[in-house]
Amino acid sequence: MMLRDAIGIDPDSKGCQCALVKLGECQTQQRGYLATEEGMTGFIRWVKKQGDVIVAIEGSNGQSKPIEKALRSAEIVFYSFKPSDVDKFRKAVLGQNKNNKKDAESTARYAMALEVQGKFRTRVI
Repeated sequence: MMLRDAIGIDPDSKGCQCALVKLGECQTQQRGYLATEEGMTGFIRWVKKQGDVIVAIEGSNGQSKPIEKALRSAEIVFYSFKPSDVDKFRKAVLGQNKNNKKDAESTARYAMALEVQGKFRTRVI
């Protein structure tokens, strides 16, 4: 199995915070995007630039709806995780307190951990 880097996305009322976690690197690349047409265009451009990565969102519908719509329109495969699952992972594995940057990073690392375990069976488009 080929392991991949991951982008974790933490949506909020204005847009989203994204963290690119690369295999073997401790530091993440953080980006923020507004939920505007221009913001989502920049977000999609950045995601595509990363190549074959896992794209994971904390939550579904609600605040993540414009992000999901942009990803679907661009035909980018993504996964959505329940915030409670990401929260448990963040606390148990990473031992971090909650904030948007840490939530985005935790979402990416959670997706990477699930991929290593072979837990991804279906893809959402």
